[in-house]
Amino acid sequence: MTQGLLTITLEGRVVLKAVCGCDGENVHSLAEEIKRNGFAPSARQMESMAEEHGFGCKNCRVILTGFKRGVQIHTKSEPPDVDGDPWKLYRSSFANPNFNPRWERGDGAITEIVVLPVAK
Repeated sequence: MTQGLLTITLEGRVVLKAVCGCDGENVHSLAEEIKRNGFAPSARQMESMAEEHGFGCKNCRVILTGFKRGVQIHTKSEPPDVDGDPWKLYRSSFANPNFNPRWERGDGAITEIVVLPVAK
């Protein structure tokens, strides 16, 4: 079980994070596909791409987007077992591209950050 974190930034802002608790080593091929495509996928597209690349499983994968309506969480997994808002750490750490919200310390994941160019 290897945690993985993929972050996509655009114009210096995090626009998408994909986090998983298993098969995180497959983040590299997933990041390469996004770089080739040159744009940030939707949450649905990211879920499909993550599945194709074997990045996590449906029980541990969480996709976060932060385009215009605040941080949105897209997942089929169960929320973390914590008191209060189980997704609080995911939302509050969204803007930090290196932070793995599966762990309070924010580390412990194989991480890829994809910096997308500004559309001209």
